[in-house]
Amino acid sequence: MAELKPAYLIHGDDHGAVAERRAGLRTLAEGLDGGSASVELLEGNEATPAGVAEALAAMTLAIGRRVIIVEGVERWREADIEKQLSAAMGAMPPDTTLALFAREEARSKTPQALHDAVKRAGGQVSAQMTVKRWDLPKWAREQAARMGLSLDAAAAKALVAQVGERQQRLLRELEK
Repeated sequence: MAELKPAYLIHGDDHGAVAERRAGLRTLAEGLDGGSASVELLEGNEATPAGVAEALAAMTLAIGRRVIIVEGVERWREADIEKQLSAAMGAMPPDTTLALFAREEARSKTPQALHDAVKRAGGQVSAQMTVKRWDLPKWAREQAARMGLSLDAAAAKALVAQVGERQQRLLRELEK
């Protein structure tokens, strides 16, 4: 049985990888405690630092682990996090996991205050960044090695040339 941390911050410009991590966490959470875990999703207008603080403070009738998944935290402001959320994350109820997901772009980055709050809560911060075009063959070789495959430099370059520059497609080809 997987043990969940109190908080997660998954962020980065590799939107496919961020979405995969979100789906994986949700599947894991729904299977915890024989399916009795409570999974809540906050997105849109509910996904604010104040909204998350309210969700953390709210009583629940669910038995077992409670997982709160929050989308769109890349739009949050430093001051709002410090004022409305940091204290609530410091006093999170036991058996609660807060998972924050940020799909970053050039101009929208996850505030440092959120990174700090997750770490103070005993959580984990994970960056899902796309690999630069010129580093893709090296990245493909590393992924192949993780899968127990041997891929030389020329084969990695040929794979990237044939499949394209999307990491997810390269991974699917390596899996085949």
